[in-house]
Amino acid sequence: MPRFNRQKGALVIAPHVQYPTRNGSDISLERVSRYLSHHLPYVDMVASDRVSRYVGGRVESERPFANRLRRKAVAGLRVLFKRSHYFRERFNTGPVHSEIERTARGGDYGTVLASYLTSRLLIPAALAHCRTLIWTHNDEFKWFQDIAAGSKSRLTRLVAQQSERFLQEHLVDLADRAQLLHVSETDFAAYRKAIPSHSGLLVNIGTDLERPAKWVVRDSVGPVVLTFVSSLSVKMAADALVHFKNAFEPVLRANFPRRLQVRIVGSSPSPMVRRVCSEAGWELYADVDETRLVDLLATTTFTILPFSYANGIKLKLIRSLGSGIPFLSTAVCQPSTFTAPPYCRFSDAPLDWCNAIAAWDAVADQTEAHEQLYRIAEAHSWPACVEKLVADLVASDA
Repeated sequence: MPRFNRQKGALVIAPHVQYPTRNGSDISLERVSRYLSHHLPYVDMVASDRVSRYVGGRVESERPFANRLRRKAVAGLRVLFKRSHYFRERFNTGPVHSEIERTARGGDYGTVLASYLTSRLLIPAALAHCRTLIWTHNDEFKWFQDIAAGSKSRLTRLVAQQSERFLQEHLVDLADRAQLLHVSETDFAAYRKAIPSHSGLLVNIGTDLERPAKWVVRDSVGPVVLTFVSSLSVKMAADALVHFKNAFEPVLRANFPRRLQVRIVGSSPSPMVRRVCSEAGWELYADVDETRLVDLLATTTFTILPFSYANGIKLKLIRSLGSGIPFLSTAVCQPSTFTAPPYCRFSDAPLDWCNAIAAWDAVADQTEAHEQLYRIAEAHSWPACVEKLVADLVASDA
């Protein structure tokens, strides 16, 4: 495997990234590209419709190009007809491939970072001399297994099952002479089981630190504002809201009948998400910008993560702390090495969530409690996480 060369630039291949970045995978790759440019001469990222050059943590230039992600239904049918993989068919379009080739010819790269395993297929042969990194995001095997098990749509189940088969058949080739970057011990263990000899690194998920001008301090008679933040187009988010509505809200509503307020915040809400919000009487904030999100979090009592199954959730946990807000989460979301911070709760018992709210009501200095959570998040800032990644890459060459 080539050594990590800090004297040359890096090419990041992330065809799933759409602007403005709203979901976890898009935010992660944009921030990694941005802050990696503090440690290399430059970083070029090919996203879904533009090529961005980062220098010193800033966007130095952008080159847009015409491209559209394939529609989900079209991508699904291509998966079945071609015995392919969903991410490959949705994201790896002809225009993206052409822009990657064009960008590769114009740069002097020592590192290539592919986002998702199937983006490895887009790396030009001319960059075979580079250190190849693959940001896996999650345990893809479990991701597609969960989708297949939880979907009522036969087409969705078939697409998920075929995508998992593609991974099983091609994983060794996709990971060949590459270093896989995993965001949790659980993910690392899953890939180690599939490829015992694979080269991998555990990387930290970061957060933007966004201290509001003022946190809202609430007493025991003020509103309890629970905020769910997610990409609202994906089935996992809709399933989480249904789970919250059925398993948690009745108990919370019984304990805080006049105080409970539920907010749902995120991009591109699906018809199912809109229907659940309407039936439950929850406030839906669709496609808000970052400034509005910061304002909403500043007036939030707890963020909630009511997922009944989970992959790639750690970013949401850290994001809450980055705004100084405690979270209430189901147990499945707890990473193996992540201890619940003060005032936060991992539990599948609705009464535990009620107890956490009552405990927050009793906090004498809520502003200092917010500050405490914010200080915890500082260790998880994106610049700190990328600095550790660079140090680990250098150390892996020793």
